[in-house]
Amino acid sequence: MSQPSLAHNVADMEFRHLSDDQLESYIDIVARSRADHPFERRLTLGEARVWTLTDPDFKPEGSWVAYLDGEAVGYADVVIEESRIAMGMNDGYIDIEVVPEHRCKDVEQQLLALCLDYLRSKGIGKARSRSHVTDSWRRGLLEPESFAEEYRVYSLLRRGRSAVPP
Repeated sequence: MSQPSLAHNVADMEFRHLSDDQLESYIDIVARSRADHPFERRLTLGEARVWTLTDPDFKPEGSWVAYLDGEAVGYADVVIEESRIAMGMNDGYIDIEVVPEHRCKDVEQQLLALCLDYLRSKGIGKARSRSHVTDSWRRGLLEPESFAEEYRVYSLLRRGRSAVPP
């Protein structure tokens, strides 16, 4: 796995581990990063907390909020599921989100490097990540690092915003 190229001076970018006071930044980054996905909606504070800080497999030291010139522009985390490790699997899951106006400017490359270094430090040999069909920027990040499509997932989605009938 190659080291990221430095389009920005590393000193310009600050990385903070996710904590309760970072959740609003996390929510904003995820919402902006996924805005082009037709069925995404903005997470609530409670949902964000459940997906991160209160998940027993989530470790704050394996998460980073990226700030560039004081603005939250990216987020990444690594989740190593203890149940998978207990069953003999040797993998971890990487999630990276970057706001559109800061993609391809080294933010995601630095976040990926942090994630891969974290996995290595834990002795994990395989990384997994997801990519929606519309995420060409994410495929452009992952494929040069030897990630390959493993399988496809199809989602049945309900159209419209009306209330779901009882």
